Amino acid sequence: MPFDGIDFEPKREKRERAGPSDNLVTVLIVLLAICMLVTPISIAGLVDTVRYLHGN
Repeated sequence: MPFDGIDFEPKREKRERAGPSDNLVTVLIVLLAICMLVTPISIAGLVDTVRYLHGN
């Protein structure tokens, strides 16, 4: 009979925790992604503000 996986218990391997440098890289990538999402909106708002102030 072919193996169907019933009553199969895989070996539980203990994963190593990420080191501080890996956590720092992850945080930097997340912050960079957020900045890239927010920057176009901020630049457009800044341009509108400068045009408004320049017009008055």
